[in-house]
Amino acid sequence: MGTLPSTDERRTVFVIHPGALGDVLLALPALRNIRRQWPGRSMGLLARDDIALLLLQCGEVEQAFPWSDNLLALLYAGPASAPQPVVDWLARCDVAVAWLSSGQEELQRSLLAMGARRVLSGSPHDSGLKSRHQQDRFGEAVGLADPHLRSSDPLRLPESLNQEGRRLLESVGLDPRDDLVAVHPGSGSRHKCLPSSRLAELIGAMRLQGCRPFLIGGPADHQALHDLVTEMSSEVPVVRDHPIGTIAGVLRQASLFVGHDSGLTHLAAWLHCRTVAAFGPTDPSRWAPRGPLISIIRGLECLCEDWATVTGCRSKPCLSLSVQELLESCLYAMERSER
Repeated sequence: MGTLPSTDERRTVFVIHPGALGDVLLALPALRNIRRQWPGRSMGLLARDDIALLLLQCGEVEQAFPWSDNLLALLYAGPASAPQPVVDWLARCDVAVAWLSSGQEELQRSLLAMGARRVLSGSPHDSGLKSRHQQDRFGEAVGLADPHLRSSDPLRLPESLNQEGRRLLESVGLDPRDDLVAVHPGSGSRHKCLPSSRLAELIGAMRLQGCRPFLIGGPADHQALHDLVTEMSSEVPVVRDHPIGTIAGVLRQASLFVGHDSGLTHLAAWLHCRTVAAFGPTDPSRWAPRGPLISIIRGLECLCEDWATVTGCRSKPCLSLSVQELLESCLYAMERSER
């Protein structure tokens, strides 16, 4: 994705977020808070290409600056190295916000030199932050915390993405009018995931309830998808390796999403898709998506002291959820309606 041209000459806001899908979506309330505090500005986002494009398509930002163009390194290098569209954007910039764990002072000097009137930077992983949930920590990290402002308005997909989602489902033999259940077997770590054998049993049980389950995932989920398909006694449709906007269009057609602590779970939540998320070693009070249609389930409390202990834990009591418990959570979630 190349830098998208802009003819808007309004004052601007410039946001830098280097995170993966889930991290960027956790920052979405903070992005919306920035817009409220600087109304009337055009917001530009430097993030991973597909994520920035999705938020552009959903109207959350007015400009997407592509991560693949190595723009962050060029910004550190100063005005002489930055591409002209970025220089022009920063020349009209009232505030630049950067969520970075290092190099904040160097970047601040560079952004100010290119015309930004104010620069706010910080890391949501800073141990000195008081907020518990990661959504709140994004705001606090850059001095924009507002405990009373928790936006939960859904992402508004353009109809073109909804149509792409419907066409893709039809291409794998699914009817969007059925009770479709999207099952995402992966996450950022296999240690956060239910065993594939249990998910296979859940899919079988959902079929007996008249639902049409299908698997969904991206390039990082190949092993998890393979393991689950291997466990299945019959074929199940698979949707994988498509642009995140198309995946969003698919999720909008589903009656239910089943996943773990992952970026796709956060995406489903922001699309107001009924969502059942199994959390194990990660703390849902910090990492779970918020929303009116989210059901968080977990086994016993995780007692592992650090991630090294988690990776060495074979029994995973924190993910000790029976198929019946999973099925009941899914059926209950499908009966819920948005308030």
